[in-house]
Amino acid sequence: MTIGFIEAKQWRGRLANEADRLERQRAAQERLAVFSWLGLSDTSQEDRLDRLLRDSVPGTCDSFGKHELVRRWEQDDTSCRSLWVHGKPGAGPRTKAENPGKSTLCANFLELLRNQKIATFWYLCSYQDRPNALNILRVLASQIIASNPSFVGDIYDRYVIRIQKPNSKALRSLIQELIDIIQSCRIVIDGLDECVEMEQKYILEDLFSFVKGPSKTTKAKLLLFSRDIPSISSKMSRSLKGLVKISLSSELTSSNNNITYYVNHEVQNIGEKFTSLNLKQDLDNISHLLIERSEGMFLWVKLIMHSLLEADSIAELQKVIVSMPRELPEVYDRILDQMYRGKEEAQREKVLRMLKWIVFSYRPLKHHELLHGVAVTVDTPDFCENTRLQEHAMDICKPLVEKMPDGTVTFIHHTIQEYVYIINKCPSLY
Repeated sequence: MTIGFIEAKQWRGRLANEADRLERQRAAQERLAVFSWLGLSDTSQEDRLDRLLRDSVPGTCDSFGKHELVRRWEQDDTSCRSLWVHGKPGAGPRTKAENPGKSTLCANFLELLRNQKIATFWYLCSYQDRPNALNILRVLASQIIASNPSFVGDIYDRYVIRIQKPNSKALRSLIQELIDIIQSCRIVIDGLDECVEMEQKYILEDLFSFVKGPSKTTKAKLLLFSRDIPSISSKMSRSLKGLVKISLSSELTSSNNNITYYVNHEVQNIGEKFTSLNLKQDLDNISHLLIERSEGMFLWVKLIMHSLLEADSIAELQKVIVSMPRELPEVYDRILDQMYRGKEEAQREKVLRMLKWIVFSYRPLKHHELLHGVAVTVDTPDFCENTRLQEHAMDICKPLVEKMPDGTVTFIHHTIQEYVYIINKCPSLY
């Protein structure tokens, strides 16, 4: 009799283990089906965030997190439900000189929210990815589901089985349902101005729908980072009442505090090739001059750093800073002039041809693809080993372009794409 009881207990244990295994297998299959339904096959958003965080100069974003409006936005109440952080091009903090990139302000703030255990779902727009409203919804939905795995079974039954492909309407409904279940959350979108203008309207409408509900029931808050351009500011004003704004251009004290970290870091590197009795004082003066003339624009500082590397005396450093134009189009003009200086017509044409290939390519080009495309001209229509450009050929376009970790080549800021497009329409400029 005792043996029978032992065997029955063991049998029930095996049944329980098998049932548990089958349940885990079913849950894994449903999870796989849900993410497959969303159609996301890469980790580009996580990779982009990780790269920005790894390459950021420590301390450049500290003051932003202490801003009164930012602190209000972080609070779990109905105040400051929508916050727009805007500024002129290049006003956000930059990454380290050896790996320049887009503004790291949003990335560092996202890390701060994570450390505070605030549920945050986000998207970092980049012009070379051509982001659209549907893809942003897919990413937001996937992030919410990944952080709340208990939602998978219901989503599988109510959406995946019933709707063959996720359209915008279905995803808006799904995200709104999930937000209603979550206690509270934050949605952060960076670089809205890098999206195609016709997409901006739909992106904003989708995002606003998540935070426009009755004050007592709305549990989401929205944070947008972008340039203050007409296509965005007009939509903001019309579509969302109670929108709170922070202008990076006018927050000069905060911006200059951030720039101070960056400038000191870069000037110290430049100063290593100089010897002077008063080197520390000279470099401090250079840093002060850079900060003063930058007017809160990190991109201006980043671009001028490349020119400072060519200076051979303290006096030349000062001259480069004072003579550099304040506005970005004029800065790009100056850099292009420097690229052209002392070069033959064929080399100047190569510079412009390389910039145009980056602007007008259907997708981001790999480094070797760009060099192959630039090598083909009217005079050399056949590509072969003799006409293939060498790896260093891309250096003639620095500091306007950079090579990304995945091997693609892009501009260090999307305003350069707009600039090249303008000079292509007006070729008489060059």
